[in-house]
Amino acid sequence: MRAALQIARNDLSRRLRDRTALVIAFVAPVALAGIMGVTFGSGDNTALVKIAVADADNTPQTQFFIDRVLDSMSLGGGVAVVRLTDVAEARRLYEQHGVAAAIELMPGSARQLRLGSRPLIDRQSSRTRPLGKAVSDGFFAAATVRSLTLQLILTTLANDRVPPPQVLAAAVDPANSATRARIADDPVNRRASPLGYYAPAMGIVFLFLSVGGAANSVLAERAAGTMARLRAAPIGLGAVVAGKTISILTLMLASMLSLWGATSALFHAHWGDPVAVLALIAATTASIAAIGLFVTASAKTEAMAQAATGGLAFVLAIFGGNFFPPGSLPPALEKLALLTPNGWALDGFTTLTLDAGRFGDIVRPVVVLTIIAAVAGTAGIIRFRRVMAVA
Repeated sequence: MRAALQIARNDLSRRLRDRTALVIAFVAPVALAGIMGVTFGSGDNTALVKIAVADADNTPQTQFFIDRVLDSMSLGGGVAVVRLTDVAEARRLYEQHGVAAAIELMPGSARQLRLGSRPLIDRQSSRTRPLGKAVSDGFFAAATVRSLTLQLILTTLANDRVPPPQVLAAAVDPANSATRARIADDPVNRRASPLGYYAPAMGIVFLFLSVGGAANSVLAERAAGTMARLRAAPIGLGAVVAGKTISILTLMLASMLSLWGATSALFHAHWGDPVAVLALIAATTASIAAIGLFVTASAKTEAMAQAATGGLAFVLAIFGGNFFPPGSLPPALEKLALLTPNGWALDGFTTLTLDAGRFGDIVRPVVVLTIIAAVAGTAGIIRFRRVMAVA
């Protein structure tokens, strides 16, 4: 074990003198996170989405109706609501991307409410703004539920019937209704920020590039004759393999941990529960290192290894959803994303950063990533040994 650690230390020291490796592992991820930090802002109490609600009637009835519907949706701190009385202003904000969705109660809505009907609601939303569309759809659904409840009460009273207690409770306070519409499950993560999701998403892409560069050096050492000298030393082939593997894993772990620390310190990005984040980072790093090691060790030349790891990084990033907002993938692609290690990793990070998840909520992604690491790592080490054995 001492020999393996010595090899790992020497190998890691050599990689840290490689400017390209430093840029890929540390500078590029943090620089990209910095750009996203300036774009998205701090994670402290920053709303994930902003919507406009315009009340063209601006009557006590419509204001009360909007208040009750918004209360029933349990939006929490992740959604900022801009209350307006001008429908044209709400549409202007939406068209200029000032809000993710615009919900409008058109003229005549107060009269509709007095008749027990749903008010005249218009919506401006788009699939390209998935969070805003989800809020606008939820508002429409919650408004429909409340209107139907009011209509049922008026109908039963007109027929001299007593409404069921649960219906009366829903009319007074829809938050107590069994038909309550929700946009987000409790508890709402008030510290969530887009950077808390995008930083690890981009960091995972650079992990693939880091493991490719680290493992490519094995092929370079074989061509230079270094492997032959290591094999001739009385330390055993297993120690060489272990040392190289430890070196690669250490560099990748340091890359993700530095990214976590930089985004947290500079932009107050909240990645989630620290224990859960550490477990997910470790499992993600191990799985990507294992896959990258196997792909690189299977290549015959450095050029082939670089092309394979680079292509693999971007193919998996696309299908795994690294370049897309959380929840924006079509259902078919969401299922396809779970065939990739980064898809499982992002599932875990989404749970931690946006859903206020704890370690118990990410056990499944961690277990799946650990299995991937074990299977791909075993195959990669076997192949790695063969590469060094013929050096």
